[in-house]
Amino acid sequence: APQVVNRRLGLGYPASRLDPAALTVAAALLNEEFARAGLAGASAEVWWSARRRALVLIAPESAPRNGGAAAGSARDRLERAVAAVAVRADGAAVARARRRAVRDVLFTARSAEGLADVLGTMLDRTGEPEAALQFVAALERVDAHDVAGVLRALREARPEVVEVAP
Repeated sequence: APQVVNRRLGLGYPASRLDPAALTVAAALLNEEFARAGLAGASAEVWWSARRRALVLIAPESAPRNGGAAAGSARDRLERAVAAVAVRADGAAVARARRRAVRDVLFTARSAEGLADVLGTMLDRTGEPEAALQFVAALERVDAHDVAGVLRALREARPEVVEVAP
């Protein structure tokens, strides 16, 4: 049974047909937006297994303290964040998020244990021994057009909704 202190909401967008590198950059932009919008405790994560991928947005159900534009249900706030990122995802924002995504992979892989984790995770996801290198190369090619396509697909998709109560 899930163990949480306060109610949480998760939106899982199916993304198996979307480019994983562009999806990763979109998740990084969403995490920036959550911080900008005051969505404390919210996160965007790419869940990726050998057969499926999803972009998962997780947030506490509690109302934000500052009210105003951040008011509404957790689902409303998450969906507004996706819409805001779709508007703000220009070349500079995408380049910044792309650099951060590449840096995160490289920082994780800087130790022997981290490198084994990165290589093993990507091998498990794809079955390809060179997948980690290919993924970093793909991340470096992501542009604003790629991210806009991902965000458009997410906004048109119907997410799976999960609520976890204490």
